[in-house]
Amino acid sequence: MRNTRYGEAMNESIGLMAGSGKLPFYFCQAARQRGKRVLAVAFRGETSPALARQVDELVWVRVGQLGKLLKQFKKWGVKRAYMQGKVQHRRLYSVQPDLEAVILIAKLPERSGRAIMAAAAGELEKMGVTLGDCRDYLEDCLVAKGVLAGKAPDPGLKKDIELARKTALLLSKNHLGQTVAVKNGAVVALEAMEGTDELIKRAARLSGKGLTVLKAAGKGHDFRFDVPTVGLSTFKLLAKYKVACLALEAGRTFIIDREESLARAAKAGIRVVAF
Repeated sequence: MRNTRYGEAMNESIGLMAGSGKLPFYFCQAARQRGKRVLAVAFRGETSPALARQVDELVWVRVGQLGKLLKQFKKWGVKRAYMQGKVQHRRLYSVQPDLEAVILIAKLPERSGRAIMAAAAGELEKMGVTLGDCRDYLEDCLVAKGVLAGKAPDPGLKKDIELARKTALLLSKNHLGQTVAVKNGAVVALEAMEGTDELIKRAARLSGKGLTVLKAAGKGHDFRFDVPTVGLSTFKLLAKYKVACLALEAGRTFIIDREESLARAAKAGIRVVAF
């Protein structure tokens, strides 16, 4: 019997490249509830050691040990694998890659994190391993269109959301960050390599309270590598810096710890809307 949505046989083993945060845990729970064996490669300094209790097998590698990762998936006979959780992109410039990674990176005309991940996915495909969409199994984390917390945006916030959306689209075309901060019709900050939480801090330092923060996947986003995600730590920062509105792309963005996160937003008077 096959799972037609994911192209897998029931009770089949699937591979997991597990980064930091809660997404690997959510993924493992959902996959195992659907009868999957989860075989994980974990990254030292990124993945929580507690993940070992949630998977059927786990092997540790360093970021940059592409050869060891490929050999492990081959040993397990994995035919489908997923990336879940964050590996800090800035670490890609400080690790010591193994020979396989050095050869791979040397061939790349562009050495962004996305280009490196795409090349690694190509190496997996050569071995017969398909890299799946990060949204598989995690439909419950996706946001649906509408107002998620607080009141509907007023006309001023709607204009800021639209400006942030257009700006985020420009970022996505150039494979840059996923988050934009806007206030009173002006773009305050754009996400680069630092991540969403650091962008919020920087934008708040520049413009104070009342920001609109938008996070989106954008056109042409490759969901094999990640899904734009916000969680409790982000909502704590939104409240701390008195952000007015958080806008998310419906069906293409995750909220982790949804109930607690949205309750915190509502209590802080933050409007959360999915467009």
